[in-house]
Amino acid sequence: MPVKAATSAAPFFHRAAVKSAISRLSGANHLTIFVGAGVGTEIGLPSWGQLVRRLLADAVAGSKGSAWRRPLSESNAAVVDRVLGEESLLGAATIAKARLDKRFPASLHRSLYGSDWKDGTLIVPKSISSQDRLASTTVEAVAAVYAAFAESGGQWSCDIVTTNYDSSLEEALAVVGIDAEPWFEDASPREGTGIEHVVRHLHGYLTADKDTGGNVVLTEADYHQEGAEKLSWQESYLRRRLGESTMLFVGTSLSDPDILSILFRSVEGRDPAVALLVDPAPSDGIPDIPPDPDPCAEAARELRNERWESAGVEVLEADYFSQPRQFLWELATHKRDPAAAPYGERLVEWYRESAKEIPLGLADRAIFEEVQDALSGYLGFVLERVHDLVRDGGHASLDEESLAIHLWLRSTLPLELGPQEAPDLCAMAMILCSDRAWRSPEAIDTRRIMLPTRRAALKAFCERRVVEHSFDGSDQWNYVLAVPLVLEGKHSRLPVGAVTLASTAPGQESILTKLNLDIRQEIVEFLRDVVHGLLSN
Repeated sequence: MPVKAATSAAPFFHRAAVKSAISRLSGANHLTIFVGAGVGTEIGLPSWGQLVRRLLADAVAGSKGSAWRRPLSESNAAVVDRVLGEESLLGAATIAKARLDKRFPASLHRSLYGSDWKDGTLIVPKSISSQDRLASTTVEAVAAVYAAFAESGGQWSCDIVTTNYDSSLEEALAVVGIDAEPWFEDASPREGTGIEHVVRHLHGYLTADKDTGGNVVLTEADYHQEGAEKLSWQESYLRRRLGESTMLFVGTSLSDPDILSILFRSVEGRDPAVALLVDPAPSDGIPDIPPDPDPCAEAARELRNERWESAGVEVLEADYFSQPRQFLWELATHKRDPAAAPYGERLVEWYRESAKEIPLGLADRAIFEEVQDALSGYLGFVLERVHDLVRDGGHASLDEESLAIHLWLRSTLPLELGPQEAPDLCAMAMILCSDRAWRSPEAIDTRRIMLPTRRAALKAFCERRVVEHSFDGSDQWNYVLAVPLVLEGKHSRLPVGAVTLASTAPGQESILTKLNLDIRQEIVEFLRDVVHGLLSN
């Protein structure tokens, strides 16, 4: 039965449809989580578009002018852009495979896992452990949901199915103690095989270690071959799970024509699926200025929603990329404890307790200045340790620039003694600084959480990743490194803010950008650990 899609008028976790979906999914007897390519970008894997662009680049460069060693020539780059502009991604992938011919398998592997691309894409080092590499990612949250269902007993079940080639889902499940195998058929493993948990890979399997399985589906020929049978195992499986479980789509735009076809053909007589999409609009507009109401955009949104309703899909459109991940953590939390307080209420309670228990000085005006002076001094001590790490990186002097540490905290409440905000307005406040101490609560820098933004702390919180902002030298702080802060429970996550390291020098001149990646990573982890320690005391 079709269900109205949620509107984006209220903050994501304030919406009735989001709260209802968490309750419905956590209470479902059988859940299927469909994981798309979007989750791979968090761990350094290319998006589908980036993957096809890399394959095309390798194809047009030829075996002697591989794009792995140097940027494409201007003429070859123009060819790649022309093909991508005129063809669908499926068509462009077909062109790349035809030109690469016997080189295609090696090119596909390098396009997925290579670390020497010249296109600016960040590739996560493969030397770190799976647990560290997958921490605070969507695949970790998917594994948490699966584990919650597995621990609930025999009457509940959860399946994971993906169009991705990599093994990150199996790795994330291993971190929570579940040994899962990649699987390439509709039927479940037979008894006696010793296989209890599987991840179905609809489009095949190709790992960084070159393990393979199933048929890799990437080109037009691959798609048509999969559909040549009367009913492929992929369609048989999806139609069956749509009928016998509630399906949750994450990390996908639902643009795959095969998936859409299955959704439309199986719409009758099943529960609506749920799709976590992300509103692209926040990337547009003036930074830190709320956009005016746009009746045209809202009307277009309603028309798109009717399309999804006709396919039996309830769309929940998140404001930021981190919110679908937090939705999954909420789903896992409520599966284990149906009486658990909603995310917003837990955040409010944490903030209230923080003002009382953590010596931030927010709950008592009489000691506010004293606490600010003490904690500003403490952050100054922490900054000295950062200076030591910079010197360890081979830079003896910071005479040409000044650094500062700022702690931003998130709250659904106004500051107890400070600026008042509308009840449903989400804000962050620069609670503590190494370079200053607030003299009154009213003076605390409080900012509405929104995108786009010039505040690196807000962007790090919204996207739940380390963010770098660089300016031209006209601001007080011209380079800012922002680290998101997420309090981790055994089975839950609570995003609470961000800590920033700011420099007076522009990014291209700051010593911070000249440090090697190991030292920069050490600084990020040091700041995160220090603040987590402060917030936990």
